[in-house]
Amino acid sequence: VMDDLNINYIDFLKVDAEGADLEILQGASEAFSEERVAFVQVESGMNPLNDRHIPFDHFNELMKGFHYLPFGMYEQHLEWSGHLRLRLANVAFVCPSLGTKQKDDHFSLRNRS
Repeated sequence: VMDDLNINYIDFLKVDAEGADLEILQGASEAFSEERVAFVQVESGMNPLNDRHIPFDHFNELMKGFHYLPFGMYEQHLEWSGHLRLRLANVAFVCPSLGTKQKDDHFSLRNRS
């Protein structure tokens, strides 16, 4: 799709496709292999009792295959029942070349070669 739309690079890709998230990410495998996406964020299940969201481990294994690593967890939600366990979170992964940067390094996402 990126090539069809003449998109060379994506700074931030948010995927929330109600269960089709893994298939979408697998469909973007060429873009991930070529590091054409800087950050990817997905809505992820965070415990095995949550059967409504794809487990974090599945996303992590897929993205690890492209050398993307977890960057941060955002919008964390506990169980709706009130139980004190994490139900879901938006997890962001960072591409390999950015994952080697130090927090004080200066770089531009748009001017990457």
